[in-house]
Amino acid sequence: AVVSTQSTGNLRWQAHMYVPPVVVLQEVFLILLCTKVDKSKDWNWFLLFIPIWVTNVILLLPSFFETSRAIRAPQEGEMEPKSARFIVLYYLFILCKIAAEILICIKYQYSMESLRYYYVFLPLVLIFLGLFVSTVVVTHDSVKKSPAAVR
Repeated sequence: AVVSTQSTGNLRWQAHMYVPPVVVLQEVFLILLCTKVDKSKDWNWFLLFIPIWVTNVILLLPSFFETSRAIRAPQEGEMEPKSARFIVLYYLFILCKIAAEILICIKYQYSMESLRYYYVFLPLVLIFLGLFVSTVVVTHDSVKKSPAAVR
């Protein structure tokens, strides 16, 4: 794990530090899911998703603290409106992912026939649409700024 230091000497966590625990938690989730689908264990769906929710916390909390630090300390460099937009999109993506996970748990734990699959997976569709739009915006901005586009 690589940690870079700022000029003040504080530790600044890098995203790749979280890869090993996230991978292990996802593997644990897949093992639990296989035992649930295989019907060898009759676990609650909400308990089954605990490794995924721990992964969400691992990914969300450090970025939250980094964002709050960047907002509180603007003297080190002002946040561009574009980066602030992507931070908001990141949090919205994580919240949509958590909403989809909760809806999946509700759908399968309580065998809710009235909860249609398109409602369950609507948050994931919103994530994919948001990723598509953000990719188009970034591509458009980079093409617009490139010297070849000026000719």
